[in-house]
Amino acid sequence: MAQDVDVDRVVTGTLLRSGDQVQATAQLVEAPGGTLLTSLTVVASLGDLFKLQNDIARRVVEGLSPPLAGAATPTPDRPRDAEAYALYLRANELARTYEGLPAARELYERCVELDSRFAPAWAQLGRCLHVIGKYIDAEGDSTGEAEDALQRALELNPRLTVAHKLYAILEADKGHAARAMTRLLHEASRHGNDPELFAGLVHACRYGGLFEQSMAAHHEARRLDPNVPTSYPQTVLMTGDVDTILAHGTTGPDDVIRVIGFGFAGRRAEAREDLLRMREPLRIPAFRAWRDFLLAWLDRDPEDMRRRRENLRDLRIMEDPEAMFQEGWLFC
Repeated sequence: MAQDVDVDRVVTGTLLRSGDQVQATAQLVEAPGGTLLTSLTVVASLGDLFKLQNDIARRVVEGLSPPLAGAATPTPDRPRDAEAYALYLRANELARTYEGLPAARELYERCVELDSRFAPAWAQLGRCLHVIGKYIDAEGDSTGEAEDALQRALELNPRLTVAHKLYAILEADKGHAARAMTRLLHEASRHGNDPELFAGLVHACRYGGLFEQSMAAHHEARRLDPNVPTSYPQTVLMTGDVDTILAHGTTGPDDVIRVIGFGFAGRRAEAREDLLRMREPLRIPAFRAWRDFLLAWLDRDPEDMRRRRENLRDLRIMEDPEAMFQEGWLFC
């Protein structure tokens, strides 16, 4: 398994619960040889699971760190600082949702202040800056800052696949889909078993108008990792395949793709019901404005659509090629 995913260290462990106490036992093992590098046991209450997580992260990082005497320099994709790694893990959890991105950005920034050579943190900081500028807050030069962070990650580790994926998405959003595809295909020729690269190709191929290739990239990414997130629903929407749109489950902000599918199918009542159910979860202003725009579309009211669009005009999403196309498509 270690060879398949290209790693030389593996963490294994068990989790036991007794009443309100949790005991986690973990072992850090060298692969493929199986040499035990370190083992640890941590006990915490159910109400203090963050401490449990941080303790495990700190002690695993300590196990990864070589001894000072005669040690090799740590690689850029391994943290040098236990506190920095704990911040990184907390930021990763927050960054799973759009509303958590601003807090995640702050943690990633603190992480790279503590460990300026930790490439994965620079890559994830770049993603945060890009997505925040696109959907949440367009103040400042978030695109430029995102690009700087991603370039820093690749300077530290030119083979960091997640950085290549995130940089390719940024390039495609800026209108350089061919450059993004070239980047990812080059990396895939060296790391053909990495689902992150194929997840990035789903986005880049779609922005290049290669819908079949985008869907093929999705299927390959999911073959490698059944849980890897991709923008496949957006690709299906761009093909106009309404049946597949309605059959394919979506979550979070991508639920609006299903709404558009209902609209294209003439099932406007169902589309409206889905949109109205989204009122509570959509806490991001851009998503609320987009929902209101779609409600006006379902009402076939172009004047109201124009008014609702005004609430989006200051966000960088309105400069996105795909967003501009879809907006025009809905007006038509």
